Amino acid sequence: MISKIKQWFSQIDKQVLIAVLALSFIGILAVSSASQTFAGGALFYFIRQFIFILLGIFLVIFITVLPDSYKMMSNKKLILILSGILLALLLYARFAGTVAQGTGAYGWIQLIAGFTIQPAEFAKIMVILVVASYYLDRLNAKNQDLSKKWNSLDWPTFLIPAVFIGLIISMPDLGNAIIVTFIFLVVYLSSGIKPLLTYFVSGATVVLTILLPFIVRALPSSLLKSNYQLMRFVVFENPWPYYNSQGLQVVRSLLAISRGGLFGQGAGQSVVKSTLPVSNTDFIMAVIGEEFGLLGILVILSLYFWLVFRIFYVSVNSKSLFNRIVLNGIGGYFFIQALVNLGGITALLPMTGVTFPFISYGGTSLLVSFIAIGIVLKIFAEEKTNQ
Repeated sequence: MISKIKQWFSQIDKQVLIAVLALSFIGILAVSSASQTFAGGALFYFIRQFIFILLGIFLVIFITVLPDSYKMMSNKKLILILSGILLALLLYARFAGTVAQGTGAYGWIQLIAGFTIQPAEFAKIMVILVVASYYLDRLNAKNQDLSKKWNSLDWPTFLIPAVFIGLIISMPDLGNAIIVTFIFLVVYLSSGIKPLLTYFVSGATVVLTILLPFIVRALPSSLLKSNYQLMRFVVFENPWPYYNSQGLQVVRSLLAISRGGLFGQGAGQSVVKSTLPVSNTDFIMAVIGEEFGLLGILVILSLYFWLVFRIFYVSVNSKSLFNRIVLNGIGGYFFIQALVNLGGITALLPMTGVTFPFISYGGTSLLVSFIAIGIVLKIFAEEKTNQ
């Protein structure tokens, strides 16, 4: 048993593992602190988060130890079957799932003992594997370098992610829809499509992002007031007039960060967390900023930056198109999710309600992050073997 553990430990990338474990340790302490005023108390959320982390570590070990896991993630037929299962879960979550209090949004499926799953989180991984497995299949079939030969939009790999994104938007879940769309663009542009199409897609995305606030502002006020998602863009421009309504979370997040200053108020000393409805999930970094200051946030961002950098570094040096697509997608996933979360709590981006990976409370989000790390470590091991 010990020899097997040593063998496993020698094959995986220790830098990634250490960064993830360090972030998870910080996260479980932060969740406990941010949950002190919640029903059940800090211990309740500590135990649940600890269970999720143990499950996540188990998934990482399972993915990296399973001999055929690398072949499975590149098997197009298997990925299409899993995509069908995810589609069924998304449909169920959208039309028969649990409704979130306050927003009226769908997206959760109730399990036992109060646990829920959010299928939209799994779409982040599935989109990556759909594109990567399909292009690998085409590469094997034609025995050619797709980065040079494949010059057109491939509708199957476009249609599946589009259906996922459309369902996520309809829930509505703007945050995850943005993240899945960004991941799709990253993996598609990593697959070697025609440069002209690359420029068009990138340019269209930038233009739409710039124009979206102006489009929202031009909508009738009656429509804005009745639509929670659209009001987020209005609040984004100036949250202070909406302090007691839609802007409450953003304003109190800014107050928490400003109270923290450089060194923070001390562990467990956050005052604002008691007035933030989701202080242990979407706004966990604001609580950390209040208790540990800018330095505390920088420690987390340093660990997180190293994790993302390591993923992209191996991707750039990989000779495998499949590995490059998957690693770029996962690196892009971690990058955009952190960016959207931090942008929301600092009012630099519209608040979209997404977690900070490995730090925020949330079972599905945490497990998907660990699955992504398991895939990364498995690919890293394959890269070492093929050197």
